[in-house]
Amino acid sequence: MSRLSPELLLQIVLLCDGATFISALCVSDLYQLLTPRDLTKRFAHKAKLGAVKSLSIVPEEHLLVFVDEWTRVNHLEISPNSEHLGVALALIGRVDAFSLMSTRGFQIDLGRDPDDGVSFRHTLADIAVVREHVDLFKHLTDFYPPSLVHINRLLYCVCEQNGDLDMIRHLHEECGADLLQQDGPIWVARVAGHRDAIMYILDRGGNMSEAFNQCCGRGHLALVEELMSMGAEVVPEALANAVGWEQIEIATLLLTTDVDVESSEVQNALQWAKETRRTEIVALFAIDDAERNLATQRDQVSR
Repeated sequence: MSRLSPELLLQIVLLCDGATFISALCVSDLYQLLTPRDLTKRFAHKAKLGAVKSLSIVPEEHLLVFVDEWTRVNHLEISPNSEHLGVALALIGRVDAFSLMSTRGFQIDLGRDPDDGVSFRHTLADIAVVREHVDLFKHLTDFYPPSLVHINRLLYCVCEQNGDLDMIRHLHEECGADLLQQDGPIWVARVAGHRDAIMYILDRGGNMSEAFNQCCGRGHLALVEELMSMGAEVVPEALANAVGWEQIEIATLLLTTDVDVESSEVQNALQWAKETRRTEIVALFAIDDAERNLATQRDQVSR
C-alpha cells in the first residue's frame, strides 16, 4: 500500500474540524508546508474549543495576525470561543493581542466577579495574577475594575501560588488590597515559604509571631533563622509546631534557646510524638533533657 504524500495528507487534514486539525498538525511536521500567515488564517477559521486550547502552535511573531483574523471570522460576537481565546491569550500574557481586540471593538469576557458566586480563579485577571503577568493584569483591570473583594482574593491567590512581589506590590499599592486581612496573605505566604512576600507584609504591619510560628511548622529553616535574627520570639507554640510537623532541624535550633519545654503546648506535642513513635523527635528531647540536667549539675557544683 503506497503512502500518501505530505501535500495530499495536508489537504485532508485541512478538511477536518478545528480540534482534529490542530491535533494532526501538532503531532506531525505538516504545518511546515504552510506559510506562517496561511497557517494562522486557517487556524483562525477553525478556532473552536480544541483549536484555541492549542494556541501555542501559532508562531509568536504571527499571533497578532491570528487574533486579527479570528476577530473577523467571529464577527465581534461574544461566544464560548471568545472566552477560550481570552483564556489562551491570558495564559501567555499577550497584552498586545488584548489591545488589538479592544481596538477592533471586540468585547472580552473577563469572567464574572466572585461576588456573583463564581470562583474568582476562573477570571482572566486571576490567570494574569497566577502567571505573573503584571502588565496584562493592569491592562485588563483598566477597563474592568474588579471589586475590592475580588482584589483581596487575588492578593490571597498570588501569595499562595507564587509570591510574586511585583504583583503583590501592585495589588496593595495601586489597587488597595488589604495585606492584613484575617487568615489572608501572610498566612498562605508563610505556609508556602514565599520569603519576599512575607517580608513585604511584615514591613507593613504583618504579625511577626504568627509568621514565625507557622514557618517553624512548615519547615522553612532559612526563614526561621532570618526571623529569629530580626527579633522573633521563640515561644512554646513555635516549638510545638516544629514537633508536630516533625521538623527536626528547626526543633533542634529552637531547643538551643530558652524556650519553655515544660509548657503544655510542647508537652502535648511531645506526648503525641511518643504515642505515634516519632523516634527522632523523642530522641531529640531526650538529648536535650540530658544536656539541661548536666548543665544544672555543673551550675550547682560551681556554686
